[in-house]
Amino acid sequence: MKKRIVSILLILCLALSVTACGGNEGATSVGAAFLNEAIQKNKALDSLAAKMEMTIDMSIQGMTLSVPVTADVKVVGETAYTKMSTSLLGQEIKVEAYMEDGWIYMVLGDQKFKNNADTSEYDYSDDMNNMMQELPDDLLKTAAVTENADGSKTAKVTLSGKQFTSLFSAFVDGLSATTGTGIEGVTIGDAVVSVTVAEGYVTEYDMEFSMNMTAAGTETATEVKATMTFEEPGSTVTITPPEGYQDFPDETGSILAA
Repeated sequence: MKKRIVSILLILCLALSVTACGGNEGATSVGAAFLNEAIQKNKALDSLAAKMEMTIDMSIQGMTLSVPVTADVKVVGETAYTKMSTSLLGQEIKVEAYMEDGWIYMVLGDQKFKNNADTSEYDYSDDMNNMMQELPDDLLKTAAVTENADGSKTAKVTLSGKQFTSLFSAFVDGLSATTGTGIEGVTIGDAVVSVTVAEGYVTEYDMEFSMNMTAAGTETATEVKATMTFEEPGSTVTITPPEGYQDFPDETGSILAA
């Protein structure tokens, strides 16, 4: 499960986020050595459920376009499921993607089909790991930490564009691929990452950053905000596949899989 989504329909799973978590209260301190340990615990879980919300605001040649994305993602071992919705130019798009035994089963509107996971670009299952990266110790030493009223802690870190690109290269590459073709250059501005930890697990991972991209001689300015909220990490997760998925036709190699 090493591929990442490059389709705008499934940009959801690339959905990292970067805004300060709301409702923070209590004392603040400096230093978040606990953060990477919590990230490692999340990644070590065999089953995980998360809700992702992302807003992509693009400005190109004087026009602006906002693309909201929401998704529910569940992973149990090698099996994964995503139910996502987005709206583009007033049209709502809903997608279900279920991965089992090397196949990805898709429900896209009235279309139902399956792709071989080895060739499909709809393999989203590794995206949560791609976006939830550990942070360098030097940044954690200066991170602002807020103790919240519910006992959780939120660490907030500012990264340079270079640092962000280095740490989240898979996410940046996937996002660039979904927003344009013939890409000639991508520049990431300063980014803010906020991570909330409760009972030793990451419960929320947020990001916010700007991206300037040149494609086919045209520059696009993009603002990205995303939030990934984990549902009771450490608890048992159950996945229900799409009805009749085993009878979906094989579209491997078709235009849908291109």
